[in-house]
Amino acid sequence: ANFHQKLYYHRVGTPQSQDELVYERPDNPRMGFAAKVSEDGRYVLISVWEGSSRNNRYYYKVRNGGDVVRLLDDNDAQYAFVGNDGPVFYFRTNQGAPKGRLIAIDSRDPGRANWRTIIPETRDNLRSVSHVGGRFVASYLQDAKSAVKIFETDGAYVRDVELPGIGSAGGFGGDFDRSATFSSFSSYTTPSTVYRYDVASGESEVFKAPDIDWDPS
Repeated sequence: ANFHQKLYYHRVGTPQSQDELVYERPDNPRMGFAAKVSEDGRYVLISVWEGSSRNNRYYYKVRNGGDVVRLLDDNDAQYAFVGNDGPVFYFRTNQGAPKGRLIAIDSRDPGRANWRTIIPETRDNLRSVSHVGGRFVASYLQDAKSAVKIFETDGAYVRDVELPGIGSAGGFGGDFDRSATFSSFSSYTTPSTVYRYDVASGESEVFKAPDIDWDPS
């Protein structure tokens, strides 16, 4: 049984005995935790789950002090932290949207009535969202193939990312203050190839392709 997990902070080069306890829930031994630091370094975001449930909670704390705040504590849906603009946090979620949407929650006034939908639910399954170059890169499963779209942070549609064909694309991670992102693409006739994409200009180029002795085209 995997019970009584605890979240610690470890400094590289120090013994484990010096690790600092960040969070635990002795009142609920089924809870598990995973943490990440926001890109601006201000917050620790803590994903919380119970057992094998697909639903999760999200808590946070100011990195250099303060208590853990239970931002999303209803365990009613799936939430994935995408990024933040100061105290405004962006989450991809299926709450109220089975195929996924992107929402903004202001941690200073986090009541559900104040949530904002940035990218609404569509007929396609929203698989991931990344915050790159001051924009959002949204990846969808569309008719059993990948489709990728670019949005402004207010939700305004910018463009579709032109993929090399019908296939599977993944990646699109990066920094919110840099426009470059990298992704991979593969299909039934094309081996996995890595591309560099510029979120600002929309330009795409092959970054790394495997050497093969036949022409997949």
